[in-house]
Amino acid sequence: MAFLIGEKQKRAATLLWKGLKTPEIAAVLGIHRSTVWRWFQHEEMREYTQKVFRRNRGRALRKPMKNALSEAVESGDHWRINAAANRILDHCHWVFFDG
Repeated sequence: MAFLIGEKQKRAATLLWKGLKTPEIAAVLGIHRSTVWRWFQHEEMREYTQKVFRRNRGRALRKPMKNALSEAVESGDHWRINAAANRILDHCHWVFFDG
C-alpha cells in the first residue's frame, strides 16, 4: 500500500529542509514526534523530502552569495569581484546541471 503525501507531510518535509528536528516539526504540526518519525520511514516520504531539498538548495545560498558579490563590488577589488562571480557561476552549474 502506497504512503500518501498530504499537506502535513509536505509541511514536515519543508520544515526538515529549514533545519527543524523531529520534535520541533511535531510541535509545529501539533502531532506526536513518533508520527513524524514514522512518516520519514516511508520510501515515498523520503523521496518527496529529497525533492524538497533539491528544489530549495539554491535558496539557501542566494542571500550569502548576493551579499558577497555586493561587498566585492563595493570594495572595487577586481580579484574579489572575479572570485565572487566565479562562486556564483559554479553554484549555478551545480543547481542546473547536477540536480
